[in-house]
Amino acid sequence: MVKVRKDLTNQRFGRLTVMYQTEDYICRSSKSAQWHCICDCGNECNVRGNKLLSKQAKSCGCLRKEYLEKYKNKTFKKIKINGGQNYGKKDR
Repeated sequence: MVKVRKDLTNQRFGRLTVMYQTEDYICRSSKSAQWHCICDCGNECNVRGNKLLSKQAKSCGCLRKEYLEKYKNKTFKKIKINGGQNYGKKDR
């Protein structure tokens, strides 16, 4: 049975714009469609179709870098729970 794939060409997913389909991603015995995308930042990357459709892939990785840069100096309050156990990030 041949699996029909949805054409994602020219569609946007977050910061990614799909350009064309590339070679299938093969893991063990399964295959999944892989798409060549260009990010708003200018980088190009290959992303599996299921990651695009499930909204797990939103950028080439630049979004994560921006998020980490934005929140790297934030501190979180400690929370004490029964028995005096501390949870959360230590104050600096």
